[in-house]
Amino acid sequence: MQSIRLFRRTIVLCASLSLAAIASPLYAAVASQPFTPGAIEFTLPAGHDQFSVVIDDATGVRVRNLLSFAAVTKYQGTNGVITVSWDGKDDDGQSVPAGTYTARGVSLPELDAFYEYSFYNPGDPPWNGYPNSHWGSNHGDPITMACVPAGVESPWRTVVGYNGSEGTDYIIAIGKNDRKVWGLYEGWGTSWAVTIDGAHLYVATGKMVKKYKVVDGSIAGFKRTAGTVPQTQLPGDIFSLAVRGLSGTACLRSIEGTPGPQLLFFNSETGRTNLSVTLPSLMRLAYSPAGELWGTSTNDAQLVQIGQDGVITPVTLPGLERPAALTFDAAGNLVVMDRGADWQIKIYTPDRKLLRTVGVKGGGRDGWHYKADGVLNVNAIAVDERGYVWTSEGGNPHPRRQAVWDLHGKMVKDFVGSTFYNAWGCTVHDQDTTLVSVQDAIFRVDPKQVQDYRMERFVWSGRKPGSPFAFEDGNPWCAFWRANFFRSKISGRSHEYMVQTATTYPIIYVQKHGDYRPVAAIWTKKPVDKPMNPWSRPGDPDNTTIYVWSDLNEDELIQDNEVLSFQTATKRGGGGASIVFPAPHGLDFYVADWAIKPARFLSSGAPVYEVASCRKLEFTGLEKVQAHVVMDPNNPTRPDQFMLRVGDHLVAGMGNWPTLFEGKAMFMDLTGRITATIPYKGGGVHGSLAYPGPVKNEDLNYGWCNAGVAKINDEVGSVYAQHGYFGQVTFVTEDGIIAATLFKDARANPEGYGPHAVRGKSWKNSSMQQEMLTAWFGRQDDGAFRYMFGATCANVLKVIGLERLSRFTAGQVVIPAGK
Repeated sequence: MQSIRLFRRTIVLCASLSLAAIASPLYAAVASQPFTPGAIEFTLPAGHDQFSVVIDDATGVRVRNLLSFAAVTKYQGTNGVITVSWDGKDDDGQSVPAGTYTARGVSLPELDAFYEYSFYNPGDPPWNGYPNSHWGSNHGDPITMACVPAGVESPWRTVVGYNGSEGTDYIIAIGKNDRKVWGLYEGWGTSWAVTIDGAHLYVATGKMVKKYKVVDGSIAGFKRTAGTVPQTQLPGDIFSLAVRGLSGTACLRSIEGTPGPQLLFFNSETGRTNLSVTLPSLMRLAYSPAGELWGTSTNDAQLVQIGQDGVITPVTLPGLERPAALTFDAAGNLVVMDRGADWQIKIYTPDRKLLRTVGVKGGGRDGWHYKADGVLNVNAIAVDERGYVWTSEGGNPHPRRQAVWDLHGKMVKDFVGSTFYNAWGCTVHDQDTTLVSVQDAIFRVDPKQVQDYRMERFVWSGRKPGSPFAFEDGNPWCAFWRANFFRSKISGRSHEYMVQTATTYPIIYVQKHGDYRPVAAIWTKKPVDKPMNPWSRPGDPDNTTIYVWSDLNEDELIQDNEVLSFQTATKRGGGGASIVFPAPHGLDFYVADWAIKPARFLSSGAPVYEVASCRKLEFTGLEKVQAHVVMDPNNPTRPDQFMLRVGDHLVAGMGNWPTLFEGKAMFMDLTGRITATIPYKGGGVHGSLAYPGPVKNEDLNYGWCNAGVAKINDEVGSVYAQHGYFGQVTFVTEDGIIAATLFKDARANPEGYGPHAVRGKSWKNSSMQQEMLTAWFGRQDDGAFRYMFGATCANVLKVIGLERLSRFTAGQVVIPAGK
């Protein structure tokens, strides 16, 4: 390592009238003069652009975070020496007691981040904000679909609607070039039903039906006596929609004063309604080319024909077990999803004979195996001008996709994605550069290609009967937490693990014969964030009991002898900012005042936790931190608060009650001794909004969550990435030195990502933007540091510069007694 200590001297700070001078070439003070800050001088390795300096007392405990990621050019003299000053005060503005203090810090070049690839969004580019970019909604699933018929002029081929969107397109149109070519956007948009009849697209949003021209996406509207209106309002929320000629029919969730779902007929030219009929259940609707109205009930129990008078007639077709989504092709063939044992799409001729099937029998899932040529959860079906069948799939299980099937029932193309809200549920394998996951789906990627990803498998084959543990593959309780999956060697044998935290407590899975199975978990009897836990013992106190489960007999069920219980009496406050804790490869956890480590491992790689392998943390120095933080009088213990392990240190937060917007990040050694704190502002989402200006170098905008941990080298140790709410990430060393930032604060007018995905393009002057709430950071097997974030996709970038992070000691500062 290059030397960075040209000056390492003892500096004496003094304000006493009894001292005439201080013998130090770095600092001089004259008696009877006001207290003057002391100068601290040092040099840095060539090419280092920024540095951070902290002051520690003689016991190694932090008293002042002096400068964070300061620019070298601002403090460097002509001789290359950096000069900074300290006023002898701590982070709380109080003068420190007499003693010897050490000035030390870290330095590095300016960080850069180069775009490598995106996954789980087939848009071009895959992120939003550009014409024809990204793909679909960030909340709801692709729930409805329609295709433009042959002979109709339009750049579109297929329209897809989503049942919920926040700031993204809730309707998209896919062109004949297989790219997104049009979209509808609202701050909060949703559509449960779209249909195309001839040259017009009908979109249902809430109680409204909107009408567009498929030739260019302009509003067509409904004719009224006084002119054309852009939309018509129905008396209830619209679940399904069908139009043929002047006949329009909607299935409404209900009409006020009616007992249940309603079938409502309306005029497609004027939007005026007439007949309303009560339905036994919600129905998906479709008109045949002959004008016959068909429907399937959402309980998959019945296929029906519906007369113009609303009379419902059940229809039985050979081989159709549980009819669901349906449509018709131009020849009048019925195309319907069968959710029975065959789990495939079946096509019937007008004389009700089975013509052919689409997708392999049994569907796209066999345990944890994924079959791309089978369908999964089909929400909608459409047929394009070529006669190709389109499916819109999503929900549970993943992936969300639109798939295209040829005239022989074989899949010819699929569009996989988009991610949910700001890429929650997305993660990157800690070591393998070719593996990523989205919720319960694992994908194989090619890091050398901008958008080359394909689903490879499911995480697991499903919950065992009687087990309380399930891999969250729907909307998780804590929507911005994610799984971590990694490889660890136990007794010379490698095992694949996944630690899932979407339930707000960790569930540990280990891969057994390819199938990830739950083998351990840690929870509290009465979680603070939500009233749920998988198991509890009646006699244990609600607020102070921690449970640790090891699946000793590997049956995935909880037995009393498999559960350890620990009592906690911590007074660590409300926590402040959220910390997503990646599991160290040793599978040890730190919760409340307990260090919980495996005592041994089963042959499967499952960890076994025992009382002898767990110990209490001391939290030495906690009282000093609490003196500057307002405690929650209603909940002073927070026994469920997990701490993040970074190298040989622990990180936790303690925020001011009741807002938690301001507080301190605490850094401890593995015994619980607090060695450093960093004041933070803006913990959590609303806390960040409470500070409208960009964060200053002296402050840690604690943002939203921890993105991950990576080791730099033996000298520096590890750093973790604090993912900010306004699109900037902060890298912090394991001992609590704010080392650097990457990307720009969204409030600072940063540049965009560029109109196209370009591999190797620098994004350092871009912002991740506001509410990019999920992230991953780590160092993979190729030695590269990478960062993942996204909105409707997951972007992976290579981080350059962290590998040159270095430590330095600038010297000692003496505060004499009697100051």
